[in-house]
This record gives sequence, C-alpha cells and structure tokens, in this order.
Amino acid sequence: MTMKKRILSLLLALALCAGMIPAASAAQVNSYHDPAEHWLSAVGRTNELDANAVVTRETFNCVDCGKPTSFEIFRTPEYTRDGRTALNRNVKYSDGTCIDGESVGNVNDGTPGKDAYYTGYHWTKAVCENCGTLNSNMGGTGYAYGRNVYWLYDCAAEFTETLPESVTYEYADSRYHTKTTTGGTYCCFCYGTNHERKTETERHDLDGTVLTQLANQRFVEVEACADCGYTRSEYVAAKSVVASYYGVADGQPHTLSVTDLSDGGVSTAIRYGGSAESCTMTSAPNYTEAGQYTVYYQITYSYGGERMTENGAAYVWLRETADGSCGCGCGDPDCGCQDKNCGGNCCNQPCAHNFTLLDSTAPTCYTLGYDRYLCVDCGKIEKRDYEAALGHAWQGVVVREADCETDGKLLEICNRCGEVKVTETPRGEHEYETYPVAATCTSPGYTVSECAVCGDRHITDITAALPHDYVSSVTPATC
Repeated sequence: MTMKKRILSLLLALALCAGMIPAASAAQVNSYHDPAEHWLSAVGRTNELDANAVVTRETFNCVDCGKPTSFEIFRTPEYTRDGRTALNRNVKYSDGTCIDGESVGNVNDGTPGKDAYYTGYHWTKAVCENCGTLNSNMGGTGYAYGRNVYWLYDCAAEFTETLPESVTYEYADSRYHTKTTTGGTYCCFCYGTNHERKTETERHDLDGTVLTQLANQRFVEVEACADCGYTRSEYVAAKSVVASYYGVADGQPHTLSVTDLSDGGVSTAIRYGGSAESCTMTSAPNYTEAGQYTVYYQITYSYGGERMTENGAAYVWLRETADGSCGCGCGDPDCGCQDKNCGGNCCNQPCAHNFTLLDSTAPTCYTLGYDRYLCVDCGKIEKRDYEAALGHAWQGVVVREADCETDGKLLEICNRCGEVKVTETPRGEHEYETYPVAATCTSPGYTVSECAVCGDRHITDITAALPHDYVSSVTPATC
C-alpha cells in the first residue's frame, strides 16, 4: 500500500470512529442486556449495526502494520425475519455482498422483538487502532478489507450462556392459574438471545387465614394463592342472643334465655356476673322475688384458632302481678292494692284519700306504662297516666351476604326486650365474567364465562385449532 493510500485510509477510519463514538458508547455495556429491549434504529445498515454493537478491544495481526496490534472490535447479533442466517443464502457481508465478493443477495434484516429473530450468528468488523485500517485482521485480499462493512461469524457454543429463569403467574379461574416460565440462552460475545417460554396450568396454592368481624357477628375464612394473589372468602356466623326476662314473681326461679344462632364449627362460651368486669359465672343467676335485676354477660366465640369477645347486659324484671292490678283479693280490677293480707278491706273503708305517687312502670315493647298512686290514709292504690306500648326497636346485623352459593342471613334484635328474628335472603345470581381464549396449533379456541364468586364456568363459541406453522432451520456444520 502506498503512503498516500495509507494516510487516506487512516483519515477515513478516524472519521468513522469519531462519528460512531456516541453510538458505540451507548452500546458498550458491562453486563448482559437483551438486544430486543435496547435496539436502536439508525439511517443506513452499517450505522444501525454500529449503534447496537458490543465494543471490545482485542489484539490481532494487522496485515498493514505487519505485527500484532490493538483492534477495536464491533459485534452485533444477526436478527432476520425468518430466524435463519443470511449465510444460508450465501450472503456474508452487511451490504448484501455474497461469499464470492461479487454477487449481491438479501440479508433479510428486521427489528429484534418485532419482526426478527436471533440466528446464532453475529455481524463483526474490526478497526486497527495503530493504522486505522478496517478489517485488516482478516488479511488484505478479502472483500471486507479496507471497507466499512460487517461480515458474519458463527456464535460458538462455548460462548453460550443460560439466562436465569423468571416465573410469572396469572389468574385463570377460581381453581387454576397460568404459570409462565421464561428463560433461554444468549451469546456472551454479542448478546444475541434465544428466548424460551413455557406455559402450564396449575391449581392455586391456597393458604387459609381466619379473620374476626365482631361488628358483623361473623368469622371470615380467607384463602389466598401465594403465587398469583387470587383470594376467596367464606363467612361463618357467630351470634348468641341473650334475651331479658319480663314476668311475674310467682315463687318460681326465673332467669335470662339464650339462643345460639352460630354456624357449625363455632364454639361459644358465655360467662355472667354482677358487673362488666366480673363475668365469672358459667350460668345465669335465677331470681324469685319481685324486682328489676341487671345481669352482665361476656360471650367468647372461637373458630379456626381465632377468638372474639362480645360484652353486653340483659335484665330480669319480676312484677307482683302480671298487669299491676289488684292483688289483695277484693275483686275490683282497678283497686291496685298489693297487700295480700288486706282481705279486701281497703275497698270497704270510706276515705277522702290522700294520694301520693308510689312508683312508675315504664312501657315495654308489649305493655302499657303507668304511674301508681297510694292513699297514705287507707292504702288504696290507683293506676294513672297510662303510656302506650313502645313496640320493638329492631337493630339489624347482616351475618352473611347472599351470593350464588349460599343464602344470606339477616339477624334483627330488639334493643329493648332482646327478642330475635332471623331472615333468610335467597341466593343471588351468578356474576359471570366473559373472556376469549385464542386457538393455537395444539388446542381449539373458545369463549369462557366464569362466575367471579363460585367459579361456575361455561364454554361457548368453540373454534378449531390452528394449523402448524413450521419454520425450517438449518444448522451449518462446523469443524
């Protein structure tokens, strides 16, 4: 090579390197990256290969320098639209020139991640950092010598590394999720990547937890899949009603009544006491004498290893007579005398009556309220100032919402007398969600309608499986 030609080649190489500095710096990395995720488009075939090259410095024999020198090496993975290397079409160089260095073919290039696939080869070019000659490490007679072109080279098996596997999960239905395992291999020289993707259906890996909801008088069984995050809940009613007692002091013992409305599996323990802080008795106290008694209680519900405690108070109210009328035996329903030893004499003695308020009876859900007045001279009692019965003051608690699997349960309790009524609400309709499943070459397509609550499924609109789409792949022989 003449001195003039050498200087011209050096200037061309320097200009080329100066123009590639931003792109080469952007492409130079210290760890693996997927070319499909970082591919840079550029005007011109060579510029695009430069922009996406992995750049290294290595020592080769330069035919111009006549000795080992430092080369700047550019390697870019080959991606084609059919995943087959251009060498299968006898194309060896990035400008389309074939192996013979004269004829021109199609490199069939595309964009990785969109319409092109890694072939197992890479494009490479070299620049001598001593004299600036392009591709002078391959001899001085080849087509690439002194030209700004890349040539194809096999990605050797010894430079192939395995990608770490990543696993993702996606909800499929109430019983299954889809597990997708992504991995593959890549060339540690050019980072050309072959992705591998495996999809399979698995049952949910459910882990159960029991939550307490005292305000709703229930336990909640929550099962969650540790992989895809799917959850489902079931409600277990936990309610015992301690009802007050209203009656007559007839010499018999009277106490509170208890109704357990809890679902199966719920354990209930009730303790009673004379104050909220001292509920230690296992049974409610009995009363025989007339009077109003307050009984405090504490209910502990247990289910699935969880506990919750309800506190409250109820009453035992015993009256002398059922309606507060005559108790002395004179026969006058309005007498009001409660002296059993009177013998009816209170009604036979004329008296001007000097009445004073004796006591007041508050109205209840069923009975009237009134005041009783006592004549301090003769002992006559009269009832006055009647008040209407109050009726029930219902307070509703939704123990279980109705859904497509179970009936709902509404618990209503009277705040005054403790009477209870339970209302069952009918099951609801299924809540179907519809989504399509595309056909593949191994399975038909269809439309799934699945209930989001119970998992009931219906499959419609079944379409035939697709034909196989075979792609030929030629692996060239090596030494």
